[in-house]
Amino acid sequence: MRGPVDSLALGAAIACTPTMPLHTFITLAAAFLFRVNAVTAVLTGTLVSNPLTIVPHYYLVWRIGNFFFPGQLSWGRIQEILHQIKVQGFLSSLGLLRSVGADTIKIMLCGGIALAIPIGLGTYFLARWFFLSIRKKRREKHLLNARKK
Repeated sequence: MRGPVDSLALGAAIACTPTMPLHTFITLAAAFLFRVNAVTAVLTGTLVSNPLTIVPHYYLVWRIGNFFFPGQLSWGRIQEILHQIKVQGFLSSLGLLRSVGADTIKIMLCGGIALAIPIGLGTYFLARWFFLSIRKKRREKHLLNARKK
């Protein structure tokens, strides 16, 4: 079993993907696969992606995905689709929604993965530095207490 650093990084990386209803299941499966602490990974994922952060998070994922696939899901296209749904009705617009759905999935997954990699790596190195500094302070404290006796 690996340490808390790996669990934190895994939870943060998975939470950056746009798979909101499946984060817990994906995190548990990945924790089992990579042999990390599942509770720590799920809690970290909850801190990264929760109801307070989901709107800016999904907006950022959309913007990053649009960087890789420019023009496929612009704000103008979204407004045009909403207008057509309003004019034609929802049921007659299902074909239009199906065509834009594939682009949306592609853009959001690409943006989420592109965001997950630096967030996961950043969390890994920040957590590693944090736990190493705590270990160093404990070791110094232990040495000071040993010298006093």
